[in-house]
Amino acid sequence: MEVIVGTYEEYLIGYQLKRQDDTYVLEQTFADRAHSGSVRCLSTTSKVMVSGSTDEVIHIYNMNRRSDSGTLQHHSGTITHLEFFKTTHLFSGSEDGTVCVWDTRSWVCDKTLRGHKDAITGLSVHPSGKLMLSVSRDKSLRTWNLIKGRCAYVTNIKAVAHLVQWAPDSTFFAVVIDKRIDIYDITIGGVVHTIDFGKRVNCILFLNNDVIAIGGESNDIELYDISNKCTINTFTAHSNRLKALQKTTSHPDIKDNKLWLTSVSSDSYIKVWELDLLELKSEPKLIASVDTTCRPTCLSVRTFTDSDTAAADENNSQTTDASVNVVSDEKPKTNVSKKRKNKSKEKIANKKV
Repeated sequence: MEVIVGTYEEYLIGYQLKRQDDTYVLEQTFADRAHSGSVRCLSTTSKVMVSGSTDEVIHIYNMNRRSDSGTLQHHSGTITHLEFFKTTHLFSGSEDGTVCVWDTRSWVCDKTLRGHKDAITGLSVHPSGKLMLSVSRDKSLRTWNLIKGRCAYVTNIKAVAHLVQWAPDSTFFAVVIDKRIDIYDITIGGVVHTIDFGKRVNCILFLNNDVIAIGGESNDIELYDISNKCTINTFTAHSNRLKALQKTTSHPDIKDNKLWLTSVSSDSYIKVWELDLLELKSEPKLIASVDTTCRPTCLSVRTFTDSDTAAADENNSQTTDASVNVVSDEKPKTNVSKKRKNKSKEKIANKKV
């Protein structure tokens, strides 16, 4: 697997997790100064990486060829969130208050979703690809019907939420507001539980349908059981605030009932932890770490055995994925820039920061 971080210093840096005898190391694979502002968000598939920045540009990379595929210039504000649905669509949120839905075959904006009256702070696409949640500085939570390409519900949450995320089975979703996490049950359409983290929450991650990992303005990662409404485990992961969390389950070295949790912090370190899902009260095992010597802002983990790759390849040569059918009623003014002409810059720089 390859761990990629965006940094305040405008860089994208990649590290591949490699096995050396009985240990693992994170070996740097590339470093590229991709933007003219701090990198705010990342998303990857097995073949493509995209990054968003305060420079209002989305950068696209072909990770198999290690080449620059150009940029998307449609938003008029900082890019705050990027999320792939499988490998056929990319969703981008911005401080301009809009969400764009991109077709990854042509990199054309199929639809611009408008409705929020302030910056988009987070979004999450339903596993089916038919719905999307978004939160904004306008203190609202919106549910979008992606089949019809319009907003279905607006919930006034009376506070600025900065994160939203579906649970894997989509029966729950979490909305983060400063120090608290509200858990919504879709069967009743409301909050069923609130987690008080005590400090500002910077990142959350559902490990499974019941357990959520939380990182924030502390050195610790907390594992919380939603079903039993209690903290399972808290362990010191870094020496400064947590910035992002990602999980990996598809690596050949990952055994049954285990996963790898990757964390990145303002202390400049990337760390990979092994967690036993049957023994979450036990101390996680640190299997690798590396000092980026930068100030990381975001994180994405690219796996080489992405389960949707084969299906996506077939879809990309045929028709649009039926599960995401955003109705387009506009001719988007999207500027897809061409690849860099200077061949010396076309490859992702394999250099130290």
